[in-house]
Amino acid sequence: MRFFDFLKGPDINQGVKEYSTTDGAVLLDVRTPDEYRQGHIPGSKNVPLQSIDKVAGMIDNKATPIFVHCLSGARSRQAAAVLQQLGYTNVKNIGGISAYAGKVDSCCFAAAGLYQREKHRRNFRLCRKGGAII
Repeated sequence: MRFFDFLKGPDINQGVKEYSTTDGAVLLDVRTPDEYRQGHIPGSKNVPLQSIDKVAGMIDNKATPIFVHCLSGARSRQAAAVLQQLGYTNVKNIGGISAYAGKVDSCCFAAAGLYQREKHRRNFRLCRKGGAII
């Protein structure tokens, strides 16, 4: 173990691999619905951090393996703590999707309104021209 290894966060790529090989597991994305629509890991369920208590209505068995992620790992850490307080015993924070190297599904154009579609087109044009997205 190197000196600063304790500063490393969870590895989402390893976490998704573990999720995919765990029977009955749930992959929980705690980002906002807008963030989720812009891109999410296939098979993930979106329950925003602000609504994390709604998981109780989705997952009855408190021993169900739950793999939690967000954008950077901060919200998923909070969500994992809340889920453990709610009595879930097999919760794992796997970090942030920003470090994910696998396939990501997007439903931006199908589910988003006109404003979101225009924002996406503008951002795409800026990226192609080398501009910054603000």
